[in-house]
Amino acid sequence: MKKGILLISNGYGEDTIAYFIAKAIQVINPEIEIKAFPLVGEGKFLKEFLLPGPIKAMPSGGDLHQKGVLLKDFKAGLLRLLYDQIIFLKSQRENFSLIVAVGDIMPFLLGYFIFKKPLVFVGTAKSTRVSGYWWWERKLIPALAIIGFVRDKETADTFKSDNIKWVGNPIVDAFEVKPEIVEEFTQLPLIGILPGSRLFAYRQLPVILKEIDLVMDYYKDKISFAVAWSSALEFPVWESFKIVNKEDLLGYIFTTKHRKIPVYKNKFGEIITSSILVIGQAGTGNEQAASLGKPVIAIKPAGEKRLDWYRRRQKQLLGEALCVVEEGELAKNIIELMENKQLYERKSKAGIERMGKQGGIKRIASAISNLWEEITMVKGK
Repeated sequence: MKKGILLISNGYGEDTIAYFIAKAIQVINPEIEIKAFPLVGEGKFLKEFLLPGPIKAMPSGGDLHQKGVLLKDFKAGLLRLLYDQIIFLKSQRENFSLIVAVGDIMPFLLGYFIFKKPLVFVGTAKSTRVSGYWWWERKLIPALAIIGFVRDKETADTFKSDNIKWVGNPIVDAFEVKPEIVEEFTQLPLIGILPGSRLFAYRQLPVILKEIDLVMDYYKDKISFAVAWSSALEFPVWESFKIVNKEDLLGYIFTTKHRKIPVYKNKFGEIITSSILVIGQAGTGNEQAASLGKPVIAIKPAGEKRLDWYRRRQKQLLGEALCVVEEGELAKNIIELMENKQLYERKSKAGIERMGKQGGIKRIASAISNLWEEITMVKGK
């Protein structure tokens, strides 16, 4: 019996990309057994591909740029979790013939030293446009990986290696869209709201709501809003939230003037596709919206140094496609963008140019599938 493919990821966005790579491989070759294991979080995005093992959500959510958060992870049992994960993955060595590391150097090194099997690297966390790979990473990754994929051409060029390639940014393809659902959101011009997949979302959405009334007053309610709530977060609870929990509609959150804004789960792709622009407090979600030509406006978080750093980093990635504003300036910037056609088109075009066209995940999946065929043909297993 031929052994399968294991994808190892280390973050919410990385889990999503791993899931869509797995789905694409499955379409190309349904006979390949595919599993995915998250080093960070509970792997909710991995769905049917999740390999049961020791997983646990940590305070950092895998993001160690926040001051003092690593200490919180240690107190929450990070070292014990990592030890258990290593032992568990060692027990899985004989079940897989190919390992795919999705994210950064951490899953890559674990995949290499634990499995000692052919290894593919899908680097989604770094770009030369912001802070590229360290010199030793540019030496080590091509040396240990059979093939590697990075998120943009400029980054691929820094490796100066034939086996590190750019075939498209996988982030662009890592969401689903059902056309029949898109139609539900096109009755009025829609502005999508992406609170993000971290705990900050609970605090940030009420801040956004304060300014929605100003926009709706200006357009005399001839505009709509919808919230794409992350499946990585628990059920939202606010004083102004009315629970519905029917199919994908979690409920409604009410503005100061008692206008109700729907909060959905599992409709991220449909919401960003239908939107004319996006209020984005997300990471990967903002980049995906920009890739569709949707200008993104983010609120600079007051008193959140780590998020301020991240947003400045994202601004370097997305350029003009992302506008970062102070609290209290959101409505003004939304109206300005919608009333200025040239400004809107410039920001829309910038997002598409920065993120690239779709198709990267299919090309990565095809390369992985072909590699698996070669390996299993040679080894006969």
